[in-house]
Amino acid sequence: MSSQAQSGTFITRFTVTDEDIGQSHVFRLTGGDIDLFVLEDDGQLFKKTEEVLNLNQIHNVEVAAVDDGSPPKEVRQRIVHEMFTF
Repeated sequence: MSSQAQSGTFITRFTVTDEDIGQSHVFRLTGGDIDLFVLEDDGQLFKKTEEVLNLNQIHNVEVAAVDDGSPPKEVRQRIVHEMFTF
């Protein structure tokens, strides 16, 4: 993603595979630079802010995928995103 990207710019989409057939999942930001990004329930990650992000800076985001089982199970993954110019 460019450091100049506008708010709402699509970054990536997360997916999860579950051995329990038929369960649905939601995704949540659980840590890191969560003020800079928004994560939809379906796993799509977007830039949240209009501010220009610093070049050569690494942003960390922790994403959780939670199923609808009883009890719900969760898996978390930390994502590292580096800014660049085109």
